[in-house]
Amino acid sequence: MKIQKLGMSAIAFAAAMAASGAAVAEEYKVVILQSLTGGAAFIGKNVADGAAMAAEEMNANGFFGEGNSLAVEVADDATDRTQTLSLITRMAADEDVLLVMGPTSGSVALAGASVANEREFPVMTTTNSMEVIENGPWSFILTQPADVTMPYIANFTAETLGAKNCAIIGVKDNEAYVALQKKYEALIQEAGVNIASEDGVALADSDFSALATKIATADQDCVFVGTPAAQGANIIIQLKQAGLDPSIPILGHNAFASPTFIKRAVLRWKASI
Repeated sequence: MKIQKLGMSAIAFAAAMAASGAAVAEEYKVVILQSLTGGAAFIGKNVADGAAMAAEEMNANGFFGEGNSLAVEVADDATDRTQTLSLITRMAADEDVLLVMGPTSGSVALAGASVANEREFPVMTTTNSMEVIENGPWSFILTQPADVTMPYIANFTAETLGAKNCAIIGVKDNEAYVALQKKYEALIQEAGVNIASEDGVALADSDFSALATKIATADQDCVFVGTPAAQGANIIIQLKQAGLDPSIPILGHNAFASPTFIKRAVLRWKASI
């Protein structure tokens, strides 16, 4: 039986494979296209490893029916638009590839979604950008968008912390991070929280000493850091080194739900003492 390429969610795809249970053994091929290198590697590497492990466990448990298996190929989008377009174009032309899990970052996911929809080939991106979904019926997102995640953080800022003035530090060269930050800003302002300052950093930045000094000597009662995990840890360490009042809470979005955040912070703290 030949499984056609379908635009479906991961659960629907897995269910279809399992339900196909079969007299003739099938091998279902999926490509895990993630940022193993480049700016989004801190996300992509872990996603790729986890997806490959899950496929191995499902095969071992006979998830796809007797004799059937899921074959995964891991590829690197390098957080690069040109490389992403080239890889998805090639994979869409391969009749054995059922779907692509990726790319990783919003900076390349929209380009990948565009070519996937042109070729009616399913991609399940790791980004939270709603533009990927709006691009067409063949592109999906795996990460919750700003409308889902940010209200909880904004409510915590305004209601639980009772903040009145919040300093914002955010990445300025990644669409997904900008969307998260803008949503947070809009929500806290609606709740009566004033934005004391707003500063943008680039993904490649690592020296935040001047910015840290500026914020540490300013008047705010919370700081929101909307950056990748490792960079956020770096910023927070430098804020502390600049003398930020330890009673001022520092918040971040779901990018900080990463072992990289804790590891980088601990290493930087040890190096500073």
